[in-house]
Amino acid sequence: MCQEAGVNRQRQTQSNGSRWTHATVRRTLSNPLYVGDYVFGRKRNNLGLEVAVPETDWVRTKVLDPIIPLEMFEAAQTRLVNCRQLFTNEEILAGMSRLLAEKGVLTHKVIVECHYVSSPATIVQRFGSMVAAYQRIGYDPPKYYPPNPQGRRYTSAELLERLRTLHEDQGFLSVRLINDDNSLPSYNYICARVGGISKILAKMGLPVTAEAQRLATLKRTQRDVVGMPGRFKPRRHRNPDGTRVTNEQLVDHLKRLLSLHGYLTTEIISADPYCPDPQFFRRRLGSMPRAYALVGYAGSRREIAVAAHARSAATKNTKAQR
Repeated sequence: MCQEAGVNRQRQTQSNGSRWTHATVRRTLSNPLYVGDYVFGRKRNNLGLEVAVPETDWVRTKVLDPIIPLEMFEAAQTRLVNCRQLFTNEEILAGMSRLLAEKGVLTHKVIVECHYVSSPATIVQRFGSMVAAYQRIGYDPPKYYPPNPQGRRYTSAELLERLRTLHEDQGFLSVRLINDDNSLPSYNYICARVGGISKILAKMGLPVTAEAQRLATLKRTQRDVVGMPGRFKPRRHRNPDGTRVTNEQLVDHLKRLLSLHGYLTTEIISADPYCPDPQFFRRRLGSMPRAYALVGYAGSRREIAVAAHARSAATKNTKAQR
């Protein structure tokens, strides 16, 4: 059984929340940083052409204290070399035929999880494509077309009609919105049939202008970031009595949003129906980092980026645990 499959079954993810693959396991086991070494000079650029450098000419330097003993790392490298199998083209095809007889079907996932067949990347490198390899063993992969409610293949007219209904309900179209709709095939399938978002809008007779895209982005932000129904936010540059919004009022808006969400982004400000857009904040307060600093939020661009990265990592870990 592949090591990555066992780790994934235990719900142990990478530091970025992704599942382990054969490539990431091998890359981790062979990374010299775990013994404190940073290696550079593995390749050199000769007038735009990368050329591999012999290992004896690599440059190694100590950058941190070892995380694991050197003996353990060297033992892992020895096992990696001994476990490496270099199949001939005939052996690869024989392995694929054996796997097909066992599973009845060949897919990327089935091949990756099989320990006696080379990786899909190696197969493509040897035979040009997966389809070419399939043809060599006489395998014709089935073509999957998502059925409509009547059990038949969607027509282009049916797809456009369902997309029109979705657009009328939400006020915009996006890749995420289409993929989240259980009554529609995936966006990739729709894109192959009728085109991307711009072509879909054009075929439905809807405007594909910069202003239309701006309004669609605003509605999407309101729906995804704040959970509000998509609707146009009027510009809030003046108070109801006609007076201009003061800098103090802008700071009060930021304090309210920070208290509500726990952090600040331009998306949250754009989605809020009661305060001006981020560009107005920039004009009046100098920049968004300066505006954030006035309410005690991360003041430098680096601190803002670090905070955003931490939120993203926390979200990925939460999703992985589910």
